[in-house]
Amino acid sequence: MATATKASQDIDFDEDAGQDTGLDTGTLLGVVAGVGLIVIAIIRGGDADIFMNMNALLIVLGGMVSTAFIAFQSKKILEMVPVVINAFRPDVLTPVDYIDQIMGLAGKYRTGGMKVLENAEGKVENRFLKNGIGMIVDGYNGREIYEILEQEINSLKGRHDSGQKILRFMGVQAPVFGMAGTLIGLIQML
Repeated sequence: MATATKASQDIDFDEDAGQDTGLDTGTLLGVVAGVGLIVIAIIRGGDADIFMNMNALLIVLGGMVSTAFIAFQSKKILEMVPVVINAFRPDVLTPVDYIDQIMGLAGKYRTGGMKVLENAEGKVENRFLKNGIGMIVDGYNGREIYEILEQEINSLKGRHDSGQKILRFMGVQAPVFGMAGTLIGLIQML
């Protein structure tokens, strides 16, 4: 453990650390592969036009979104959008990286005092860690910092749970509206 502490004390804040580097390649690859396989199957099947029905697409997507707005508060749906976008972003640092960063800051604080934390606050990219450092610098006691950060975690978890609930609801509704689109298409064929 002493080795990890010594190594973490020498953490130099990289200007690029914590910066958004774009889409998560695994998530993007999964989406592209899934859509690509469907497109290839449609093209190999012959006439691709019979698979592309804009009315059915509007029924499915419009139905999913409209039922979500009926079932949930619009504020909750709009809060979900960043959560979905973040699903496609890569994790820049692992939990171990954050622990090393915190341990490094603690070591530097022991030797350099509060000035070290004041300087580090501007360099830390993680909003949660930055808030914790800011509260230490502002003179909050340990109990207050714990309670405020715990409240922040619970709030974030609540938003994520709410977003998951909405997405699951929309996932259940998609086949229903898919069937409605299919029936409308069949009626139009007759």
